[in-house]
Amino acid sequence: MNKSRITLPTLQKKKENGEKIVVLTAYDFPFAKLADEAGIDIILVGDTLGIVVQGKENTLPVTMDQMVYHTQMVSRAAKQALVLADMPFMSYQSSLQDTLENAGRLIKEGGAAAVKFEGGAHLVDRVEILTKYDIPVMAHIGLTPQSVHRMGGYKVQGRNTEQAQQLIDAAKQLESAGAFSIVLEGIPNALAQAITAAVHIPTIGIGAGPHCDGQVLVMHDLLGLCTQFHPKFVRRYADFTSIASDAFSRYRSDVQNGKFPLEPKATNRQTLSQLSQQKAKPMDPVAKNTEKKLIVVGGGLAGSEAAWQAAERGVDVTLYEMRPVKLTPAHETGQLAELVCSNSLGSLKAISAPGLLKEEMRRLGSLIIRTAEACAVPAGGALAVDRDRFSKNISECIKKHPRITVLHEEVKEIPPEGTIAVVSSGPLTSEALTESLKIAAQTEHLYFYDAISPILEADGIDMEIVFRASRYGKGGDDYLNCPMNEAEYDRFYEALMAGERVKAKSFEKIKYFEGCLPIEVLAERGKKTPLFGPMKPVGLVDPRTGEQPFAVVQLRAENRFGTAYSLVGFQTKMTWPEQRRIFKMIPGLENANFLRLGSLHRNTFLNSPRILSESLQLRTQPGLFLAGQIVGVEGYVESASMGYLAGMNAARLLSGEVTAVPPENTAHGALIQYITKSNPAFFQPINSNFGLFSPVVPMIKGRYKMKKTERYQKIVARALDELSLWITQYGILNDISK
Repeated sequence: MNKSRITLPTLQKKKENGEKIVVLTAYDFPFAKLADEAGIDIILVGDTLGIVVQGKENTLPVTMDQMVYHTQMVSRAAKQALVLADMPFMSYQSSLQDTLENAGRLIKEGGAAAVKFEGGAHLVDRVEILTKYDIPVMAHIGLTPQSVHRMGGYKVQGRNTEQAQQLIDAAKQLESAGAFSIVLEGIPNALAQAITAAVHIPTIGIGAGPHCDGQVLVMHDLLGLCTQFHPKFVRRYADFTSIASDAFSRYRSDVQNGKFPLEPKATNRQTLSQLSQQKAKPMDPVAKNTEKKLIVVGGGLAGSEAAWQAAERGVDVTLYEMRPVKLTPAHETGQLAELVCSNSLGSLKAISAPGLLKEEMRRLGSLIIRTAEACAVPAGGALAVDRDRFSKNISECIKKHPRITVLHEEVKEIPPEGTIAVVSSGPLTSEALTESLKIAAQTEHLYFYDAISPILEADGIDMEIVFRASRYGKGGDDYLNCPMNEAEYDRFYEALMAGERVKAKSFEKIKYFEGCLPIEVLAERGKKTPLFGPMKPVGLVDPRTGEQPFAVVQLRAENRFGTAYSLVGFQTKMTWPEQRRIFKMIPGLENANFLRLGSLHRNTFLNSPRILSESLQLRTQPGLFLAGQIVGVEGYVESASMGYLAGMNAARLLSGEVTAVPPENTAHGALIQYITKSNPAFFQPINSNFGLFSPVVPMIKGRYKMKKTERYQKIVARALDELSLWITQYGILNDISK
């Protein structure tokens, strides 16, 4: 990333301009270099190294020599970021002379640009002496980890009025003494907001809510490397623990089994002249099998995952995507894995079926999940992504893979028999390819209609009315909430019911997916029905009234910048003028600027129980794998998971191995069982849910004797255990090394 060095004036200007400051810890050269290249503003060499690097119980044992050593490594890596070094315990508490000497070491020997130490008003003289000698100081108040014994643990500070006022006063005094910034740790959101408004210097929050001028995270928490302790405010953007564990296990296995290192093959020792004398042989569909070539039709979530998994297993893949040459009614770009409806990939809750499916995919090395976590935006307990960044990152990964060729052209017929292929053309499969599939599968297609929620610009949201919160305080303050009283709800409901809708064509028989009903169709089921669905107010308190609203419309961030928000659960088929008129009746959205209005489109899916085997192969043409929503799963992650299995099994088939069907007690296996073993007469698309899994305990007189939470925990534990055994038994991850 090409940008100028971050300085203290740069940080001050960011506060004045309302630009957020990004702070991340690092303790060595490689990770500091990555952070610097990612555009992190401040790299903090934290005394947290005592916990996350040295494995100690707290930060107190860290020494000055250790801090200098780690600061030196980070300073050598940082070309743009400002390097900030923590002053460890007892390096500044005893005297002004010690403070000056030790801070000087971090600047002179360590190469830091500034230092940070913990403490309130009683340490004002330390700030004064350092700034007098041109050593910039970042202060740190609230929960101060070096005071863990005095505080009796890591507890939120400033809960009562007296403590809150003391922290506000301390912040002002530290600013007056010359501090260039203040860390606010472990204090209530409202107090952090008050301190940020009370001082002119930037505030950096950690566990202090979204209103600070910047945020800091410990790198090991962000990367999922710190598994012993997981603070509620932490967002995990990657699972390095699983990635490293899998890599170490595969390496150990390869060494023990003699697969590493390998002797170079004889063909690799051929000279260029020998290769040039070989005559090219014409290829036919059958020959492709021995040459490990795969065709993937469709570059959505499933197709992208399928292509990636096959290529990672040594297969040469040609991926066909007709966009942007030919767009669908719902897509807007030619990017791979474009998200057309919500930007949410569903719940991250550990004991939910969607959360379990994501965890399985994470352990299996899914490209979609890895990229989604890297492009995540705030969404409480859900995994939502910046949709543009997500699709661009997927496209870049796919197109840069040496074994994948992407062709932007329409495929009108399924590949012929003898060709190994994955068709993952999605719910908006073109008419020509649909007809070709119907003939090959010897079956008719089913369909349903899917609606899209509107997206609006953040600038038009009235934050005097709208408030930030997640239900019951879980998942942070990631959602914006538009509260309604009963009279406002009545007027909105009446307008919703009377709103003009897009009329279906005479030949269309409208059938909806139950999990994605238009808001007006949901409202037709009863005036109170939306109050138990997308407009439910439970678990939310309007700060203006101190009470639960009668109804709430939630908005979820569409990108990491928070410049666009979607109306959660407000899929609609109303006309565009009516959408503008009616949705502006929602309190706080009176001046909303709509970036995208809702729409309706037809989704196609196959009657999979009639035509597919458990390995997702077409029974009438075993060389053809099907994947994605077209097989009858509903949801982004579900679609990608089918793409993973199809791509993996296609690669195994090309390598002469048996296909591998996941155990039915895993989330992947439960979906496979549903789409291939259900009653064909009543088959409908479905999301991942615990109802698909076999019971972990028997029912007695129609009821379970075990609590739901305990049952779900057992289902998850069983699933992950069986997944691990399956991975080992079939070498699912080992064959990536091919």
